[in-house]
Amino acid sequence: MNEIKRDTYLQRLNDKKENGLIKVITGIRRCGKSYLLFYLYHDYLISQGIEENQILQIPLDDDMFTQYRDPAELSKYIRSKIVDNKMNYIFIDEVQYAISNKILLYRYRIAEHQIKFPSTGRSTYNGKHYVQ
Repeated sequence: MNEIKRDTYLQRLNDKKENGLIKVITGIRRCGKSYLLFYLYHDYLISQGIEENQILQIPLDDDMFTQYRDPAELSKYIRSKIVDNKMNYIFIDEVQYAISNKILLYRYRIAEHQIKFPSTGRSTYNGKHYVQ
């Protein structure tokens, strides 16, 4: 299988990593949003010295993670995985499955922990095609 590197999108994520905003990656179905986040960006962070336990991956479309579509359950799960005194990266795939996800994302943006929060969702969810 040929891997498409997506260097432009990876660079956009990296360039905006420290701007304090939640990152949402959107696009049409099957365009590689999840791959960009769970493989390319993950591998990039590891290559930069981020430890595996600082990266939390939550694929909400996976049947093993459906309980975390409930914001209260997702919040408990995330809080249980936070590594204190280090930057944490929380990747949520198909964030549109989380009920009241805008409230949930805002809650973590103002939380006391150091968190970077990129997530993915289909463009039909919010109509945007870029990384903020």
